[in-house]
Amino acid sequence: MFAGLLMALGLMICGTSGLCSAWFLGMTLFDSNQNGAQAVLGTIGMVSVFGGVPFGVGVLLYLLGRRLARER
Repeated sequence: MFAGLLMALGLMICGTSGLCSAWFLGMTLFDSNQNGAQAVLGTIGMVSVFGGVPFGVGVLLYLLGRRLARER
C-alpha cells in the first residue's frame, strides 16, 4: 500500500508542476507585449528552476514506489 501511495503522490506532483510550467511557457509564447526570444529564454530558465525541482521530486517518488511494488 505504501508503494501505491508513493506512486500516486509522485504522479500528482509531476502532473501539477508540469501543467503549471506548461501554462507559464504558453502564456509567455502567446503574450504580445513581450520581447520575443529573450522573454522566452528567461521564462524557460525560471520554469526549469521552479518547476523542474518539484517535477524531479515527483519522478523520484514515483520510481521509488514502483521499485517497492516490484520487490514484493
